[in-house]
Amino acid sequence: MALSYHEALRMVEAEAQRRARTLQLNMEKLPLNLSLNRVTGCEMRSPISTPQYDTSAMDGYAVDSGATRDASPDNPILFHVEGLVAAGNEPFPLFNTASQSCSCVEIMTGGRFPTAVEPDNVRLDCCVKFEDTKKVPGPYTGDEYIEITKPARYRQNRRSAGEDFQRHHVIMPAGTIIRPHHIMALASVGITEIAVLPKLRVGLYSTGAELLASHGNQPVTGRVEDANGPYIAAALADSGVDVEFLGILDDDVEMMMHTLRSNLEKKDCDLIISTGAVSTGRFDLIPSALQRLGAHIVFHKIGIRPGHPVMFATVPNISPERSDEIPFFGLPGNPVASAACLRFLVMHYLKCLQSQLPETPLTARMSCPNDAKTARQSAHVITSFPSEKDVFRPGVFHSLEK
Repeated sequence: MALSYHEALRMVEAEAQRRARTLQLNMEKLPLNLSLNRVTGCEMRSPISTPQYDTSAMDGYAVDSGATRDASPDNPILFHVEGLVAAGNEPFPLFNTASQSCSCVEIMTGGRFPTAVEPDNVRLDCCVKFEDTKKVPGPYTGDEYIEITKPARYRQNRRSAGEDFQRHHVIMPAGTIIRPHHIMALASVGITEIAVLPKLRVGLYSTGAELLASHGNQPVTGRVEDANGPYIAAALADSGVDVEFLGILDDDVEMMMHTLRSNLEKKDCDLIISTGAVSTGRFDLIPSALQRLGAHIVFHKIGIRPGHPVMFATVPNISPERSDEIPFFGLPGNPVASAACLRFLVMHYLKCLQSQLPETPLTARMSCPNDAKTARQSAHVITSFPSEKDVFRPGVFHSLEK
């Protein structure tokens, strides 16, 4: 009886977790601008609160909202503009006076709100944007005044200190792939370098004399293009892995062994992947070649479709640079089966190896007939599914009932 998918997954996870410790010991520090698509080696916390102070979310005027309570077009409230606070400027306190007008400060986006520290300081608690004010002449030449004709809300257009990140807030957990929005967040709190895991190196083979590339891409009757190699290389590179295509293995066990052994000596790979030649046909020679190289077959064939013949093994490493065994995934040759095994086994292994957070299930809606009997007899098509790069077509559920 074939191994279940979940049993196979546990074996893959165990092997990945055993090797993850080595990656953790070999972390490196990179400048933030060079860290895109790398994986964080430890959690990243904010060294400061940001913004560090209450700041304005708009260009406008910092005012006391209470002073605008009765403002209307028929009863405009007059404010004397006492100065300007731009982003990065130190604010200054305003003092209550006997003037008939209220006091305010012109404030730019990102400008720090003045703090009332003395009993006679004017408390400026909100920002009224420029469009909601009107400049008017004042009683004194050279002074600047504005009118406000509608009430302002307490703390409107005012960003609170720590609204983006509190000090020591976790910005990124360990095992996170660094994307552009992470770089923006880290840069906003002054982080300039980051500890990352070593970049994973994967060697990739296609198999089969029927592939055109094995004949120098010359037109040959009956030959087919290699779809698996380019797809897997692209998918792995997209996840931040260094991939080297090592060529096409011919349908000869001795030649397979020679090529594999030669590359094991010369290449320093964290994982090797092959596509095709893992089933039970005459030319499915990958299992035999690996066994002759002294490989330990962790599993071969699991209870999934597509992808049933998939194999996972560890191969003795004969490279002088390392002494541990190298994991080896033998994927089926059928392109859809190969892609499915890459997605649900290989990618899971790589994520566990890099201590990435587990995926969460996605929710989909099924098109199900109303009649219960019909529902049991027919396939149910999933009609809605989140737009993901690895969804090839809507899924279909088949009932096990007869």
